[in-house]
Amino acid sequence: MSVYPSGTVNLVHREFSAHHAPHSHAGRVMRRDRGRSHYAVQVNDTLFFACASVGPDSRTVAALSPRLKRHFGRLAYVVAIVRVLVDWRRDKIEILCEGRAITCEAFYVAKGRYFAGPWSIAQDARLGVPLLHVLALTKARRRDFIRLVWALLTGRRADALAGVTAFTCTALTARAAANLPVQADGDIAADLPAGFELRPDPILFR
Repeated sequence: MSVYPSGTVNLVHREFSAHHAPHSHAGRVMRRDRGRSHYAVQVNDTLFFACASVGPDSRTVAALSPRLKRHFGRLAYVVAIVRVLVDWRRDKIEILCEGRAITCEAFYVAKGRYFAGPWSIAQDARLGVPLLHVLALTKARRRDFIRLVWALLTGRRADALAGVTAFTCTALTARAAANLPVQADGDIAADLPAGFELRPDPILFR
């Protein structure tokens, strides 16, 4: 498989530090360079490659206007997040992992290093390592979300914040009383309840 950056942002391409010039990218593919292995994650009946979340981020993606995104690009996300901030919701979510139950109001699953651009929700996560990094926010009030965003913008470790439970695993399930949306790689991929499982067979990217 070959990945070339298009759309709003491409987190896989960013982590691979691959070529941006079309002719350079095509030359690398045609030369059959060794490439890199990546372990994808299955969420219900689809796959994601970099990151997923349930909470304010996923509600922002669900509120995104495709028409605004076509015309204004990333600015459409600003409009969507303002809508979410005005109509703020806090839903109880239960994460089940390896016999452990964690109650939270938002959570993030990082397969790769980057989240929503050049920022990192889990600085130790890597595409080529068969491990999921999970961050769960015990409370997801507006101030908790803003504190998390500020930590990402300033390069601080999100897993060191108060009220955050961080752990690694290869599979988990999440459920809630409401059918909350799951965003994966910038799109809505499923609703809760959902299972997240690392695929055992890596994909080779060039």
